[in-house]
Amino acid sequence: MSKTKDLVQTVLLDGEKVLPGSRRPDGTIRKERRIREGFTPQEEQEVYLSRGTVTRQDVPSCPGMDDAVKATAAKQALSKAAKKNEKRKEKAAAEASGSLPAASSSSSKPSQAPVAAPAPAPVPVSAPAPTPAQNWPPLVKATPVVAPVKVAAPTQAKKVTPKAAPAAPAAQVVEGPKAAAERQLRALRKKARQAEGLQTKHQVEGVALSAEEQGKVDKLASMETEIRDLEKQLAAL
Repeated sequence: MSKTKDLVQTVLLDGEKVLPGSRRPDGTIRKERRIREGFTPQEEQEVYLSRGTVTRQDVPSCPGMDDAVKATAAKQALSKAAKKNEKRKEKAAAEASGSLPAASSSSSKPSQAPVAAPAPAPVPVSAPAPTPAQNWPPLVKATPVVAPVKVAAPTQAKKVTPKAAPAAPAAQVVEGPKAAAERQLRALRKKARQAEGLQTKHQVEGVALSAEEQGKVDKLASMETEIRDLEKQLAAL
Protein backbone atom coordinates (compact mmCIF):
# COMPACT_ATOMS: atom_id res chain seq x y z
CA MET A 1 0.00 0.00 0.00
CA SER A 2 2.86 2.35 0.82
CA LYS A 3 4.52 1.65 -2.55
CA THR A 4 1.29 2.57 -4.37
CA LYS A 5 1.09 5.83 -2.45
CA ASP A 6 4.70 6.68 -3.31
CA LEU A 7 3.97 6.37 -7.07
CA VAL A 8 0.96 8.70 -7.00
CA GLN A 9 1.60 11.83 -9.11
CA THR A 10 -0.15 15.18 -8.86
CA VAL A 11 -0.66 17.04 -12.14
CA LEU A 12 -0.89 20.82 -11.77
CA LEU A 13 -2.82 23.22 -14.02
CA ASP A 14 0.33 24.27 -15.95
CA GLY A 15 1.10 20.65 -16.85
CA GLU A 16 3.79 20.05 -14.22
CA LYS A 17 3.89 16.76 -12.34
CA VAL A 18 4.65 16.57 -8.64
CA LEU A 19 6.24 13.43 -7.21
CA PRO A 20 5.58 13.37 -3.47
CA GLY A 21 8.34 12.60 -1.02
CA SER A 22 8.91 9.01 0.01
CA ARG A 23 10.96 6.97 2.44
CA ARG A 24 13.94 4.92 1.31
CA PRO A 25 14.63 1.40 2.64
CA ASP A 26 17.39 2.76 4.85
CA GLY A 27 14.97 5.20 6.51
CA THR A 28 16.02 8.41 4.75
CA ILE A 29 13.41 10.68 3.16
CA ARG A 30 13.28 11.58 -0.54
CA LYS A 31 12.36 15.19 -1.26
CA GLU A 32 9.37 16.18 -3.31
CA ARG A 33 10.17 16.55 -7.03
CA ARG A 34 8.58 18.72 -9.70
CA ILE A 35 8.73 17.60 -13.34
CA ARG A 36 7.95 20.20 -16.00
CA GLU A 37 5.69 19.44 -18.93
CA GLY A 38 7.45 17.77 -21.86
CA PHE A 39 10.51 16.68 -19.83
CA THR A 40 12.17 13.47 -21.07
CA PRO A 41 14.65 11.62 -18.83
CA GLN A 42 18.14 11.13 -20.17
CA GLU A 43 17.83 7.36 -20.40
CA GLU A 44 14.72 7.75 -22.59
CA GLN A 45 16.21 10.31 -24.99
CA GLU A 46 17.07 9.24 -28.52
CA VAL A 47 20.73 8.51 -29.23
CA TYR A 48 22.30 10.98 -31.65
CA LEU A 49 23.42 9.42 -34.90
CA SER A 50 25.77 11.25 -37.22
CA ARG A 51 25.04 11.66 -40.90
CA GLY A 52 27.66 9.07 -41.84
CA THR A 53 26.18 6.47 -39.49
CA VAL A 54 22.70 7.01 -40.88
CA THR A 55 24.03 6.76 -44.44
CA ARG A 56 25.79 3.45 -43.70
CA GLN A 57 22.64 2.05 -42.10
CA ASP A 58 20.48 2.97 -45.08
CA VAL A 59 22.76 1.31 -47.67
CA PRO A 60 20.70 -1.40 -49.42
CA SER A 61 22.21 -4.86 -49.61
CA CYS A 62 22.71 -6.67 -52.88
CA PRO A 63 19.75 -8.90 -53.74
CA GLY A 64 20.59 -12.56 -53.40
CA MET A 65 23.62 -11.99 -51.15
CA ASP A 66 23.87 -14.52 -48.35
CA ASP A 67 24.50 -13.51 -44.73
CA ALA A 68 27.65 -15.68 -44.69
CA VAL A 69 29.03 -13.70 -47.65
CA LYS A 70 28.28 -10.45 -45.82
CA ALA A 71 30.12 -11.67 -42.72
CA THR A 72 33.11 -12.75 -44.82
CA ALA A 73 33.25 -9.38 -46.57
CA ALA A 74 33.03 -7.60 -43.24
CA LYS A 75 35.93 -9.67 -41.87
CA GLN A 76 38.06 -8.94 -44.93
CA ALA A 77 37.47 -5.23 -44.44
CA LEU A 78 38.90 -5.37 -40.90
CA SER A 79 42.42 -4.22 -40.13
CA LYS A 80 45.18 -6.56 -38.93
CA ALA A 81 44.71 -5.60 -35.29
CA ALA A 82 40.93 -6.12 -35.53
CA LYS A 83 41.47 -9.54 -37.14
CA LYS A 84 43.82 -10.58 -34.32
CA ASN A 85 41.26 -9.48 -31.73
CA GLU A 86 38.53 -11.46 -33.51
CA LYS A 87 40.71 -14.59 -33.53
CA ARG A 88 41.43 -14.21 -29.82
CA LYS A 89 37.73 -13.83 -29.06
CA GLU A 90 36.86 -16.91 -31.12
CA LYS A 91 39.58 -18.94 -29.40
CA ALA A 92 38.47 -17.83 -25.93
CA ALA A 93 34.84 -18.66 -26.77
CA ALA A 94 35.84 -22.10 -28.08
CA GLU A 95 37.86 -22.85 -24.94
CA ALA A 96 35.00 -21.70 -22.73
CA SER A 97 32.52 -23.94 -24.57
CA GLY A 98 34.95 -26.92 -24.32
CA SER A 99 35.31 -27.57 -28.03
CA LEU A 100 39.11 -27.10 -27.82
CA PRO A 101 41.15 -29.29 -25.45
CA ALA A 102 42.74 -27.43 -22.57
CA ALA A 103 46.46 -26.98 -22.51
CA SER A 104 48.35 -30.14 -21.58
CA SER A 105 49.40 -30.53 -17.99
CA SER A 106 52.98 -31.02 -19.09
CA SER A 107 53.10 -27.41 -20.26
CA SER A 108 52.06 -26.22 -16.78
CA LYS A 109 54.92 -28.06 -15.11
CA PRO A 110 58.12 -26.12 -14.70
CA SER A 111 60.67 -27.04 -17.33
CA GLN A 112 63.56 -29.10 -16.00
CA ALA A 113 67.10 -28.00 -16.68
CA PRO A 114 68.80 -30.16 -19.34
CA VAL A 115 71.37 -32.61 -18.02
CA ALA A 116 74.81 -31.72 -19.28
CA ALA A 117 76.74 -34.49 -21.03
CA PRO A 118 80.00 -35.59 -19.36
CA ALA A 119 82.99 -33.73 -20.70
CA PRO A 120 85.49 -35.87 -22.65
CA ALA A 121 88.74 -36.75 -20.93
CA PRO A 122 91.64 -34.45 -21.90
CA VAL A 123 94.15 -35.95 -24.31
CA PRO A 124 97.77 -35.41 -23.19
CA VAL A 125 99.78 -33.44 -25.70
CA SER A 126 103.48 -33.89 -25.74
CA ALA A 127 105.54 -30.68 -25.69
CA PRO A 128 107.90 -30.13 -28.62
CA ALA A 129 111.54 -30.98 -27.95
CA PRO A 130 113.73 -27.93 -27.39
CA THR A 131 115.92 -27.02 -30.33
CA PRO A 132 119.64 -26.58 -29.82
CA ALA A 133 120.92 -23.12 -28.99
CA GLN A 134 122.99 -22.84 -32.17
CA ASN A 135 119.82 -23.00 -34.32
CA TRP A 136 118.21 -20.00 -32.58
CA PRO A 137 118.31 -16.63 -34.42
CA PRO A 138 120.76 -14.03 -33.05
CA LEU A 139 119.36 -11.57 -30.57
CA VAL A 140 118.92 -8.00 -31.85
CA LYS A 141 119.16 -5.17 -29.32
CA ALA A 142 116.18 -2.86 -29.70
CA THR A 143 116.95 0.84 -29.84
CA PRO A 144 114.69 3.08 -27.75
CA VAL A 145 112.39 5.37 -29.74
CA VAL A 146 112.43 8.95 -28.51
CA ALA A 147 109.27 10.92 -29.19
CA PRO A 148 109.82 14.38 -30.68
CA VAL A 149 109.37 17.21 -28.22
CA LYS A 150 107.34 20.17 -29.41
CA VAL A 151 108.99 23.48 -28.64
CA ALA A 152 106.58 26.34 -28.05
CA ALA A 153 107.11 29.40 -30.19
CA PRO A 154 108.40 32.45 -28.32
CA THR A 155 105.59 34.79 -27.36
CA GLN A 156 105.83 38.36 -28.51
CA ALA A 157 105.78 41.02 -25.86
CA LYS A 158 102.66 43.18 -25.90
CA LYS A 159 103.15 46.74 -26.94
CA VAL A 160 102.31 49.14 -24.13
CA THR A 161 100.96 52.40 -25.45
CA PRO A 162 101.55 55.33 -23.12
CA LYS A 163 98.42 56.97 -21.81
CA ALA A 164 97.69 60.39 -23.10
CA ALA A 165 98.18 63.19 -20.64
CA PRO A 166 94.95 64.75 -19.34
CA ALA A 167 93.91 67.83 -21.21
CA ALA A 168 94.59 71.09 -19.47
CA PRO A 169 91.50 72.81 -18.12
CA ALA A 170 90.17 75.55 -20.31
CA ALA A 171 91.13 78.99 -19.28
CA GLN A 172 88.39 80.73 -17.39
CA VAL A 173 86.95 83.65 -19.27
CA VAL A 174 87.26 86.79 -17.20
CA GLU A 175 83.94 88.58 -17.22
CA GLY A 176 84.02 92.33 -17.67
CA PRO A 177 81.99 94.77 -15.55
CA LYS A 178 79.52 95.40 -18.37
CA ALA A 179 78.81 91.68 -18.91
CA ALA A 180 78.38 91.14 -15.15
CA ALA A 181 75.95 94.03 -14.92
CA GLU A 182 73.92 92.71 -17.89
CA ARG A 183 73.71 89.22 -16.37
CA GLN A 184 72.56 90.62 -13.02
CA LEU A 185 70.00 92.80 -14.79
CA ARG A 186 68.52 89.84 -16.65
CA ALA A 187 68.17 87.85 -13.40
CA LEU A 188 66.47 90.77 -11.60
CA ARG A 189 64.01 91.32 -14.47
CA LYS A 190 63.07 87.62 -14.41
CA LYS A 191 62.43 87.70 -10.65
CA ALA A 192 60.42 90.90 -11.04
CA ARG A 193 58.19 89.29 -13.71
CA GLN A 194 57.53 86.28 -11.44
CA ALA A 195 56.64 88.57 -8.53
CA GLU A 196 54.29 90.65 -10.71
CA GLY A 197 52.52 87.47 -11.86
CA LEU A 198 51.97 86.32 -8.27
CA GLN A 199 50.68 89.77 -7.30
CA THR A 200 48.19 89.73 -10.19
CA LYS A 201 46.89 86.27 -9.21
CA HIS A 202 46.38 87.39 -5.63
CA GLN A 203 44.67 90.68 -6.45
CA VAL A 204 42.60 89.74 -9.51
CA GLU A 205 41.87 86.02 -9.11
CA GLY A 206 41.96 85.93 -5.33
CA VAL A 207 44.45 83.07 -5.12
CA ALA A 208 45.98 82.65 -1.65
CA LEU A 209 49.79 82.94 -1.69
CA SER A 210 52.23 80.94 0.40
CA ALA A 211 54.77 82.55 2.69
CA GLU A 212 57.54 82.18 0.13
CA GLU A 213 55.41 83.66 -2.65
CA GLN A 214 54.34 86.53 -0.44
CA GLY A 215 58.02 87.26 0.29
CA LYS A 216 58.72 87.54 -3.45
CA VAL A 217 55.84 90.00 -3.84
CA ASP A 218 57.13 92.11 -0.93
CA LYS A 219 60.57 92.38 -2.58
CA LEU A 220 59.10 93.68 -5.84
CA ALA A 221 59.68 97.36 -5.01
CA SER A 222 63.33 96.81 -4.03
CA MET A 223 63.94 94.78 -7.21
CA GLU A 224 62.56 97.58 -9.36
CA THR A 225 64.94 100.04 -7.65
CA GLU A 226 67.92 97.75 -8.31
CA ILE A 227 66.88 97.38 -11.96
CA ARG A 228 66.83 101.15 -12.44
CA ASP A 229 70.28 101.50 -10.80
CA LEU A 230 71.76 98.79 -13.04
CA GLU A 231 70.29 100.38 -16.14
CA LYS A 232 72.00 103.68 -15.20
CA GLN A 233 75.32 101.86 -14.65
CA LEU A 234 75.09 100.19 -18.07
CA ALA A 235 74.29 103.52 -19.73
CA ALA A 236 77.41 105.06 -18.14
CA LEU A 237 79.72 102.18 -19.31
